Parts: sequence; C-alpha cells; structure tokens
Amino acid sequence: MRDKIWSYVNNRFEDDWVLVDADEVYEAFAVYFDNGLDVGIIDEVIRSFAAIHDLSNVDIQYEGNLS
Repeated sequence: MRDKIWSYVNNRFEDDWVLVDADEVYEAFAVYFDNGLDVGIIDEVIRSFAAIHDLSNVDIQYEGNLS
C-alpha cells in the first residue's frame, strides 16, 4: 500500500507541483482506511517523500511536520 500512496503523492508532485495534504490521500484511498489500514502510513509516506525531494517552488498543502 505504501507504493500506491507514494505513487499518488509523486504523481501530484510531478503533474501539479503540489505536496498533497494527508486528507487528500485519505480520500483517494478511503476504502482501504475504512477497512482498517492505519492512517499513520500517510504521514510516513509523505515525510519520506519530502525528505528526498526538492520542495522549492512547490505548493505545500501538507499540514503536518515534515521532519
């Protein structure tokens, strides 16, 4: 599931220059989270993604701590 979330975050980053908010990711994969997938995975993936990408000139919609 991490790979699917990573792919989603990456696509929004490459296509729209946006670091998505966790709520958007939740909505995109709601069926998985509603069936018991730990929502903490969203923050883990977004933080990992942000750690290895240059976020200059990117619209950062993510409201969590990136460090």
